[in-house]
Amino acid sequence: MCAISPLAAMMMFHSRYVGNDSLNYYNLFLQTSGTTVQNLLTNTRFEHGYLLLNWLIGRFTTNPQWLYVCVGAFISVSLIWWMYRYIPAPGLLCILLVEMLMIDGWISIARQTVVVGILLIAYKFLIQKKIIKFLILVLIATRFHNAAWIFLIAYPIVNWYPKSLLKSKGKIPVFELSVATVAAFSYIFLSSLLSNILDTFTVYSYYKNGAMMSGDERLASVLQFVVGVLMVFVPQLVEKDNVKALKRNDVVARSLYMLGIISLGIMFVAIRATVFTRLAGIFTIFRISYYVYTTSKFKFNRNKLIMIVISVLVFGIYGLVITIMKTPDWQTTYPFIWFWSN
Repeated sequence: MCAISPLAAMMMFHSRYVGNDSLNYYNLFLQTSGTTVQNLLTNTRFEHGYLLLNWLIGRFTTNPQWLYVCVGAFISVSLIWWMYRYIPAPGLLCILLVEMLMIDGWISIARQTVVVGILLIAYKFLIQKKIIKFLILVLIATRFHNAAWIFLIAYPIVNWYPKSLLKSKGKIPVFELSVATVAAFSYIFLSSLLSNILDTFTVYSYYKNGAMMSGDERLASVLQFVVGVLMVFVPQLVEKDNVKALKRNDVVARSLYMLGIISLGIMFVAIRATVFTRLAGIFTIFRISYYVYTTSKFKFNRNKLIMIVISVLVFGIYGLVITIMKTPDWQTTYPFIWFWSN
């Protein structure tokens, strides 16, 4: 609770000029909060669930800051619930959320932020194999951002063949190789894949020939991929047998690992088209949580201490490099401004 409080304050009370998309969502609230539900449902640019959230908040206030307050409060409560239930080291997770620029993203992209909060809750039903409740929550999430559709693949991957997927034939890791193959295929045939996706979700047709298709932010995408690989595989290098046993016997470790591998596959494709970071962002919180979960479960305290210190330093450097070299292109979070300084 203490660790998340300052992060919650940043997400709830930031200025509309903090975050690349914050001002757009601020203006969207002004446009939609006072209109009728019928007019909202004719809007084809934004998901109706998110528009209805704006409309509902607009019934109580005309101040767009309350949109940030509601979204920030929701993701913060979801995180507190998530950490209480699944994360043995919540302080380390909060530090990494800042250093991995997750908080920067949640400040800016309100729709995806709501989606992440919903999917954190859906994870409970994912590992409990309660498919109906899982599907209901994922479908609700898609009404805030269509990227949530991709989380449906988590259920069959995590629950139907978890043991066989994580078995290796000789020294060949079957699950990891399968994800790598799909990622490589998608990378090679990216143009056709994007065309099919945009034909299905025509609301995003404006992405065609846009900046997020060109890979202009390749530095950030490459760094995200490299750091993601380190997060997934370094714990196993430090305590190989212990982490392997966790993945075999602990449903939380196994599921977080598999979701982390999926995020890496998508991030690899995002090197060519940064728009795929929207899809990878659905899984990023689970990848970071896997790193924190396994590190906190190390058998040897010396390894645990060394890993925590190195993690804070290395990922802190990563966050600084991205922030300094890509601001304002990446996220205009810093210098941070509170809403009362507008």
